Amino acid sequence: NRLPAEWRRAGLIALAFAEDFAIVDGSRASLPWLAVCLPSHWSPQDKIGRHFSEVHQPVADNALLLKAGEHLMRLVSGKERWARFVWNISRHPRLHTHPQRVDPSPWNAELGAEALAENAWFRTERQTFIPLPQHQQAVFTILVDSRPLPQAITTVAHAERLRDAVASMSPTVLGYRSLSTAQARLVAWLDARASALATTTP
Repeated sequence: NRLPAEWRRAGLIALAFAEDFAIVDGSRASLPWLAVCLPSHWSPQDKIGRHFSEVHQPVADNALLLKAGEHLMRLVSGKERWARFVWNISRHPRLHTHPQRVDPSPWNAELGAEALAENAWFRTERQTFIPLPQHQQAVFTILVDSRPLPQAITTVAHAERLRDAVASMSPTVLGYRSLSTAQARLVAWLDARASALATTTP
């Protein structure tokens, strides 16, 4: 369907960049505008216009995040530029993981550690905040990437850091990231990966 005339410029801008976009309103701690094609297991239509606390309510272990929410929104809509990186290990290779379009099947319980890793994907997001201080707003950008897990973990340091991160996740975080049934096998594979890389690295 064709966009209404008043939305065509915004639509063309959204299509011209690899990143997804949102407008962060620091004065209201809300998201008044979104152009998101590649959500990571969340529904953009459920977030538009919502307050920070509502948007991040599903996040695991979120008490500290919610408490600091309004301050963070004012911070990123100030004069400084900010960037952050987030990641997850997924059983889905697709960049587009809207919850209504992703197979809800759990991790295959019959796969051993090696086979599970061969069917896992390392999903990352590079998120930036481009400030619009005159409006008390910021342009929030999201650049999504997904690579097969064995291709993403290529050094001992990568394997050890990811192993420690996965091993340290609380049950709540594991549930939020859909890793509860995969944690032990991922930790085992990452241990083996680190050992194998250590013996082959010059």
